[in-house]
Amino acid sequence: MPSDAPGPIELNREPADERRPDVIAVHGFIQTLVSWRHLVPRLAALGKRTCAFDLKGHGGSPSPADDKYSLEDHAAPILAFIRDNDLRDLTLIGHSFGGSVALLLAVRLARENRLRALVVIDSFIDASVLRIRLLRVLGLAGGPLAALAFRWEPLARFAMKLGLWMLCRHPERIEESAAAAYAANLSRQDHAQALIATGRFIVDEEYAELRANFSTIEVPTLIVWGAQDRMLSPANADRLHAAIPRSELFRVEDCGHIPHEERAEIVVEKIADFLMKHAPSE
Repeated sequence: MPSDAPGPIELNREPADERRPDVIAVHGFIQTLVSWRHLVPRLAALGKRTCAFDLKGHGGSPSPADDKYSLEDHAAPILAFIRDNDLRDLTLIGHSFGGSVALLLAVRLARENRLRALVVIDSFIDASVLRIRLLRVLGLAGGPLAALAFRWEPLARFAMKLGLWMLCRHPERIEESAAAAYAANLSRQDHAQALIATGRFIVDEEYAELRANFSTIEVPTLIVWGAQDRMLSPANADRLHAAIPRSELFRVEDCGHIPHEERAEIVVEKIADFLMKHAPSE
């Protein structure tokens, strides 16, 4: 449900000067745009300009203490960017919580003829026990006290590695530089507080409207799912596939919650092939 925000904030993005991207990529909860380090160069080789965003309270984006961290609040700055730059033939890519954001953007833009395709990877489609599970995995269930404790960087790094171990089938495939970037979200108190605030909004009321409107997404949609995802059951992939009319499902074997990092060599090529299949005709 929308929040009464005064207006969307400006998110950190790379490249910062790109205002006519072909692809917008949105990372998952507690991650950063570093998550797309394998995908962006591959799409560039295909001539696709990709703009990767840091969500509010993540990476280089601001984390104001305004308690505006609903799904709608996270989507609003990206929606404003798309409309302000009058983007067309756009592909949205989102992972995990960022997949929820991408799905909401697709719903909001369904009647505006702006999207060409959608890619969602192991994405939230309901809350149920997800909020508690997510916060516990990442060491944030302790609320403000956890945010203070993680100011000690070694503890933040340990919590992040533990979280990746629980989320991933192959955590050893997440490079140290990426894990360090994700841990930085915990070691900054304002970011940790923003993550906790985001977790508070992961409730079913936020997702009921989203689920009710999946059928309005009429663009070609690729659903990528780790077959051994312990955070989000692969049964969610089947539900999403059944709900979105022009969707296809790609299960990634021997893989957990972060397929584009754990099995990058397979997933990146699948996404590249999907985008080329649905590229604008000359």
